[in-house]
Amino acid sequence: ELSMATEELKEAMVLREDLKDVTDNNQRGLQELEILPHPRARQLGLTAADIMLQVRQGFFGSEVQRLQRGRDEVRVWVRLAEEDRASLSHLMRYRIRTANGNLVPLEEVADVREVQGITAINRLYGEREVQVSADLSGPGVSASDANADIKDNVLPKILSKYPAIRASYEGQNREQAKSQTSIQAIMPLIFALMLFVIILTFRSPLQGIAVFGLIPFGLIGISLGHWLLGAQISLFSLLGCIALVGILVNDALVFVAAFNNYLRDGLEVRQAIWEAGMSRFRPILLTSVTTVAGLAPLMLNKSFQAQFLIPMAISVAFGLLFVTVVILVLLPIYLLWINPLHRSWVWVKRGDWLGREAAEPAVREQSGMGPKLGTWASVGLALGLGLSSMDVKAQSSEAPNLLREEAVTLALERNFGVQMALVNQEGAALNNAWGSAGALPRISGSVGAGSNVTDQTENPSTFLPIATESQSLSPGIQAQWTLFDGMGMFATKKRLDLLTEQASGNVLLVMESTVQAVLNAYDNLLVQERSAEVLAAAMDLTRQRLVRIRAAEELGSSGTFDRLQFENALINDSSAWLRQASAARAARRNLNVLMVQEEDADWTLVSDLGTPEAMTDLAATMSQLMSDNAALQNAVLSEAIAMKGVDQAQAQLWPVLGFAANWGNTLGTSRAVSDLPMDLVFNPYADGDIQSNVTNYGASLTLNFNLFNGGATKRAIQQAQIQVDLAAMDQERITLEARSALRQAWDQRATAFALWSLSIQRRQNAEISASLGADRYQNGSLNALDFRALDVALLQAEAAELAAVQAWNAAHWEVLRLSGSLRGNGAVGLR
Repeated sequence: ELSMATEELKEAMVLREDLKDVTDNNQRGLQELEILPHPRARQLGLTAADIMLQVRQGFFGSEVQRLQRGRDEVRVWVRLAEEDRASLSHLMRYRIRTANGNLVPLEEVADVREVQGITAINRLYGEREVQVSADLSGPGVSASDANADIKDNVLPKILSKYPAIRASYEGQNREQAKSQTSIQAIMPLIFALMLFVIILTFRSPLQGIAVFGLIPFGLIGISLGHWLLGAQISLFSLLGCIALVGILVNDALVFVAAFNNYLRDGLEVRQAIWEAGMSRFRPILLTSVTTVAGLAPLMLNKSFQAQFLIPMAISVAFGLLFVTVVILVLLPIYLLWINPLHRSWVWVKRGDWLGREAAEPAVREQSGMGPKLGTWASVGLALGLGLSSMDVKAQSSEAPNLLREEAVTLALERNFGVQMALVNQEGAALNNAWGSAGALPRISGSVGAGSNVTDQTENPSTFLPIATESQSLSPGIQAQWTLFDGMGMFATKKRLDLLTEQASGNVLLVMESTVQAVLNAYDNLLVQERSAEVLAAAMDLTRQRLVRIRAAEELGSSGTFDRLQFENALINDSSAWLRQASAARAARRNLNVLMVQEEDADWTLVSDLGTPEAMTDLAATMSQLMSDNAALQNAVLSEAIAMKGVDQAQAQLWPVLGFAANWGNTLGTSRAVSDLPMDLVFNPYADGDIQSNVTNYGASLTLNFNLFNGGATKRAIQQAQIQVDLAAMDQERITLEARSALRQAWDQRATAFALWSLSIQRRQNAEISASLGADRYQNGSLNALDFRALDVALLQAEAAELAAVQAWNAAHWEVLRLSGSLRGNGAVGLR
């Protein structure tokens, strides 16, 4: 049926004028002989396989032996002589041996006919298939129309004639259908993302919709282009449409962006549209013309390879030509139409009926997102508008006072790290008890209750054939106590004591680190605020000089160059002050985080920056480190804890003496729940219910000695000793690191002190130089550039002095922490 259906379909396609070169992949092979057994063959016990095997053995041969000749192997085949297998009549007379050993001619048990074989069997999705294909007779023929006509007018007749045949469109049609399905699924998402990006760019959904409203006009241009050139709309036309949308949206965005920029510059709506069209006319037109010129050779190409891409080129070129006119004509109309909608939206949202220009998103965005206060202050100072400098300390004049000691106290009370260490210390203290060490007895109680029904009425072998019901209540007390376990419980208790002490040492470590961090943060905030004050004073001085220079310029005693130099200096001072103010705010937030306060909490720091007291005895400080350093103390405790672990492991070598006691009582009630037989000889329930009370109690001493456990005790002792060795090495490492850190901090402290001394001299020299420079600038012997250099040198000297003091204090806090002196309020050692 498949072959016949294929031939009928090919005949129908050959008759069509729009198709040519109709072919299929069901290629015919060589002539073959087909042997079909008769029903008589089955009666004789022959199957098709038996017949074919004997025919093959006679005409092709059968291997009967293999002979070895030296290194070669000779195969011996047996078959009919050549004159007995030369014609079809020889095959028909060939004798076939039946199951009982008789010989019958082949023509009596089978039919032999000549058929044409096939080259290959093609399958699709596991089913036999034949592909019928054809080429279009010319470029003006539509493949989609031809497929639709065959599907509607040709295939139904063939399928009704051969119901076992199923038709499907494969190859290019299948790939085209898959592409169309994929495009239909993804294109809405892509268009939605494009619209979302445009709305975010222009802050206006209406402008985004206006841009996307131009896309249907591009489809008109695509249709006109295919009609003018006589091309068929295909999948490549759709791909070209997608490319056209990107170019169209880009040109529209350029126009709308120019329109918004002109609105921000203060033009009216109509004037902004006109200016946008005039300024964007040439770029939009050149984009369209160059694109169409570049695609023209492809559209006019007559080669076979170019026929697939021509629909795409037509879509882009003609769609762009048509849309270019639409953008320059229709888009301005859209922008003018949506202006009342913008005004209405503002009225609904805010209740204000704004003007045409003020309602546009670009203008509203500009008015609602002005420069920050710091920017206006910098611009005002640079232009000499007389704005006063903003002192950081003045902003927080009403803030609560904060001493250095108070900052440390707040941090120790509220810092999360300190609180967590205290909770761990409390947990270690709770676990430090003789009960946790296993030295106290364990007493437990139990209560059991039960109800039971026994029915013996159908039991002939019992002497009491009745049903009874009983209830019981059984309270009990058990006690266990380990009297001796080789001193293991005492080692465990001592280990718990050491763990509690170590937890207290961890609290000290966290507190020391917290105190040091708060002190450094406090000093850093002082330095940042002082630096901001210095920059604010310099900014005021520069502004005053600028005022004098402008007055002198008006009188003709000073030039424009000097004025520009001081204006630039004022801009630089303003920028530096803004950066410094930001640094001061960051330092304040850092201090608030350490004290667990609100990040924007403001404080007036009343403690002076101060300088550390003199420390000259490194040996005494080193000795204090060895005795008071919390990390060293914890390392010593870790070694002691490990040694107690050895004691615990060695306790397993001793026998364990235990004491156990128990007491139990069972109260029971039993009664008959069935009628008593009259001939009952023994009746325990004659006087009513039976009550019982049974008490059990006892005590025992047990001695448990572990004779052999596979060396587990020995390994446990060895592992515990390894832990002791590791703790000792760790203690030595911590000692070396702490001593090295102290020497480094001591050296940094001495270096910072030397740098601070030099910075004081540098600042004093810079002050004298600046004073002399001011006098020389007044009498004209010093130019503006050199005068500004002296001011900058003074600012750098003051900043260097503050940085030196801060580094000196930081090194001092590190020395105090390492020597264990930061466990109080942390403010010791300042003068």
